[in-house]
Amino acid sequence: MHELQTNAIKYGALSSPEGMVELFWKVVDGPPGKRLWMQWAERDGPPVQPPKKQGLGTRLISKATGRALGGEAKLEYTPAGVTWFLIAPMDRILVS
Repeated sequence: MHELQTNAIKYGALSSPEGMVELFWKVVDGPPGKRLWMQWAERDGPPVQPPKKQGLGTRLISKATGRALGGEAKLEYTPAGVTWFLIAPMDRILVS
């Protein structure tokens, strides 16, 4: 979440006064058990294009987070803004 926030402030929706981030999550029940589904969606910021070069932060957001939680993460660059999805087993999510 920190990396998404930092990038949104530097380059994305939160770099402009009109920009915003919507965060959605829910617990999905079904085989193979309960899973967390989460979406980060940037809106009303500057136009977005995929980076020409993937840095450590992008790799962390798009791949490492999902693998570390035994799930899947996906990062999409659309003209409307960056969208990030995560789905991971609830038993791998630390809630405190």
